[in-house]
Amino acid sequence: MRRRGKGEGSLTQRAGGRWQASYVGSDTRRHYLYAPTRKAAAAALAAALRDKELGVFVAGPSQTVSAYLETWLRHTASRLGPRTLERYAGQARLHVAPAIGDVALRKLTPQHLAELYAALQLAPASIAHLHRVLHAAFDQALKWNLIARNPAAAVRPPRVPRREMTVLTPDEVRALLAAVAGDELEALYVLAVTAGLRQGELLGLRWRDVDLEGGWVEVSATLSRGKRQAPKTRSSTRRVKLGETGIRALRAHRLRMAERLLPFRARTEGDVLVFVTELGEPYNGAHITERAFKPLLRRAGLREIRFHDLRHACASLLLSQGVRVDLVSQMLGHSTPAVTLAIYAHLMPGDQEDAVARLDRLIGGVG
Repeated sequence: MRRRGKGEGSLTQRAGGRWQASYVGSDTRRHYLYAPTRKAAAAALAAALRDKELGVFVAGPSQTVSAYLETWLRHTASRLGPRTLERYAGQARLHVAPAIGDVALRKLTPQHLAELYAALQLAPASIAHLHRVLHAAFDQALKWNLIARNPAAAVRPPRVPRREMTVLTPDEVRALLAAVAGDELEALYVLAVTAGLRQGELLGLRWRDVDLEGGWVEVSATLSRGKRQAPKTRSSTRRVKLGETGIRALRAHRLRMAERLLPFRARTEGDVLVFVTELGEPYNGAHITERAFKPLLRRAGLREIRFHDLRHACASLLLSQGVRVDLVSQMLGHSTPAVTLAIYAHLMPGDQEDAVARLDRLIGGVG
């Protein structure tokens, strides 16, 4: 039998009959594998040496899942917004660490993750989000040659039921606009439903981003926890045309804010935010929703909706009037018109019966 050369590892039969394979890994430490037969041990050793040759670095036994996730978050922080980073860290601390945080990264299996998901008392959407985070984290571990394969790739998260979209009718939109007339946040609601801006984008608008003469607003940031941040995607940075309703609301808002902020000598121009409190401070989006928007809906006799549904109302009303999907997509800041179609296709006018009738008229002179 040929003697194994240097770097090829070794095979030894233990006293109990099991076979032990040992080799020096890329971490310069000696690793041991065990199998019931010499053939199985040799196969395991060959696979380990092949991984070593391919540059796979097997993490040492001291690196746990929790320790790795902390490292990954530090290296990923520059690419994440503060709120996203905080949410990822919270998921790792609250949901991952208690269950599998002490498991060695190199020993983590798909079964560990499947059991974690099954035990979590969370909504399917929350578990699915956690799965996406872990999948991304372990993908990086794979690129760093810390593991041989991504355990999350073999696990299917729970199915997330599709949430029915709440869309306001034209009558409901008119009732809403009538109810907000004269309100200190009238312009906020008007722009949400006529320009389709997200709440964070509205709260992040500065007066320098507003061109009342040209009828435009420049969306270049979103407000989160009192700080303006760059949007998540390039397409979110955009110029949005305003209608007369939006321009009138912003003009009235500017006058109202100039009067209210006079005691504080605050300006309504330049880098000053368009929407600020009576003390000249940034608004908190959650407070607006709970303390202003929901009470407003009740006073107007409207059903309870999310603030984000105002954006849906804008998109659905535009599409119902035959506005091209690509234009609506640009206005909303979607990455592609396909995203807009995926969200709103069921709201677009017309059905198959109408479609074939139009085709008949076009090619056959029918109707």
